[in-house]
Amino acid sequence: MSAVAALTFTRLPAGILSDLPTVAGFAAVEIDVLLRQPGATSPLPSVRKLAEILNDAVVVEEPASASSLLDPTVAVAVQRALEDTGQAASTKVVDLVASAGDLEGQLRQLADSGSAPADVLTNLRSFALNLSKRAAQLMSVDLRPEHPYRSQCWF
Repeated sequence: MSAVAALTFTRLPAGILSDLPTVAGFAAVEIDVLLRQPGATSPLPSVRKLAEILNDAVVVEEPASASSLLDPTVAVAVQRALEDTGQAASTKVVDLVASAGDLEGQLRQLADSGSAPADVLTNLRSFALNLSKRAAQLMSVDLRPEHPYRSQCWF
């Protein structure tokens, strides 16, 4: 069994592959394996799932309209990940949607073909890794219970 084939994450709990930081991290690992083993072919389930998440959350037809289904948390994570990878920082939502659409297309093409040039793989791996970090920062929640003696007033 090749290392790429071992990366099919079918044994994980069902809900974990809907978690953006986890999916982006798994996608970065799958892309890294492709970089380290040129010519290896395998299905890339996390790369495909990341493309679907980007498509559903950020790539929308009219991002500036009030009826848009743009997910602001994912959009902020994508924008910060793009900045971290050194790509042009977008200050407008329309530019962010266009950049996310380009990345979604590259991820979908990689998932379909199973291969891409090394520079594209490096860029996608950096983006996926940074997206995992940024999404985890934005989605972190303090899971500790409230202390019973902590004051609820902030004045």
